[in-house]
Amino acid sequence: MATVRFEAITKRYPNGFRAVRDLDLDVGDGELLVVVGPSGCGKSTTLRMLAGLEDVSDGKIWIDDDCVNDVEARKRNIAMVFQSYALYPHLSVGGNLAYPLKVAGVDKATRDARVREVAATLRLTELLERKPRQLSGGQRQRVAMGRAMVRDPKVFLMDEPLSNLDAKLRVAMRAEVSELQRSLRATMFYVTHDQVEAMTMGDRVAVMDQGVLQQVATPDDLYHHPANAFVAGFIGSPPMNRILAWIRRSGDGLTVASGVSDLTALSDGFGALAGRIADRDQVILGVRPEHVELVGPGEGVPATVRLVEHLGSESIVHVDASGIALYNPEHTDNDLDSNPRLFVNLRDDGLRLRPGETVHLHVADRHLHAFDADSGLAIAR
Repeated sequence: MATVRFEAITKRYPNGFRAVRDLDLDVGDGELLVVVGPSGCGKSTTLRMLAGLEDVSDGKIWIDDDCVNDVEARKRNIAMVFQSYALYPHLSVGGNLAYPLKVAGVDKATRDARVREVAATLRLTELLERKPRQLSGGQRQRVAMGRAMVRDPKVFLMDEPLSNLDAKLRVAMRAEVSELQRSLRATMFYVTHDQVEAMTMGDRVAVMDQGVLQQVATPDDLYHHPANAFVAGFIGSPPMNRILAWIRRSGDGLTVASGVSDLTALSDGFGALAGRIADRDQVILGVRPEHVELVGPGEGVPATVRLVEHLGSESIVHVDASGIALYNPEHTDNDLDSNPRLFVNLRDDGLRLRPGETVHLHVADRHLHAFDADSGLAIAR
């Protein structure tokens, strides 16, 4: 396969809008790199520049040791799989698989052998004579992938290929694509807006926002060590609770407040965090929903249950954070969410909560994250 490198890449449109800004990103040989972010973050534009479907305004794109900025799309030896299957309805599965080789002038015997090989890999052998309309969504997606595989490209480009599938099939296809990529040892550049898809599939995940690469890391590092408040809130379902907090020093101790609420009892005086935030007036505190504990009356911070989502093995509890200022710039024009709520992830089968109940929240110091209130960057542990 191949390596890919984006070197200071910028995409600027004639109206001055910059869809991608100074992107530096490497994809290793045989790596499945997933690029994820909200709509309009620049991820698909980045893929299209790699494919040769968009011009590069500044910077260089390398495939192995070759700069491909001025190389035509058809000469880059890449293959794309789109959100729509883009299969030819009048051709059989075998005809669809063979079509790229036919266009390339490959002889029929070689085409047939390659089609049989790819069909066996994708479990499509028994479907070779069927037309696309006779296939399920998952089968059509496998044919679309096979049409990319048959050319033996240097790099596979996946543009939200599972978006058209229903939820259950999407889960199954995530596993299939991951296993296929590993078996082929293929270099794959995979774009999605679904962070669950990104976290379950990627060897590494690159998070983008407003055209800027926010962080690239393994799924585990992204989840446990987000580089900034945006990544912390985007990665995870439900997302990390982010609280805008003010720090007050009194003698040898700290008072931590948010809005009109005293948060000092939330985490035993913030002992483990004190050294990192003591010299600041304001920080963003982050905590994953599964790390929020329910404690007895008189302990922790009180909150009111607003909604309980029962998911079988777990329950997602929405609690009223009235008086607490939540940091949520992705959804509001300012730093304070107009409809504040915290998320609690419970796995206690014996606990049944109802809307209107009062609960008390506590977080162990080791589970608290801290981010700079101005830049949003993580404050080092």
